[in-house]
Amino acid sequence: ENLIIIGDFNRSSFSNHFHKLLANNLKDTRIGFGLLPSWPAGILPVQTTLDHCLVTPNFTITNRSVDSNLGSDHFPISVHLALN
Repeated sequence: ENLIIIGDFNRSSFSNHFHKLLANNLKDTRIGFGLLPSWPAGILPVQTTLDHCLVTPNFTITNRSVDSNLGSDHFPISVHLALN
């Protein structure tokens, strides 16, 4: 009932595999906050979103962002949630 799935999915949000996850009553926390590309850090022209946070509908997403590079090839993501 209260499910959060977060991490490096190694899949773009445009892939069929990603859409199959969403079909299981999950919400993409990026919706309403922009594309927020997270990989590869430091190579702007080819960045895409591989790091995701999906939640069940009983969560409200109050903020979602990509943070500064911490030395990884991925930017960290930050998600603020409220349980309804």
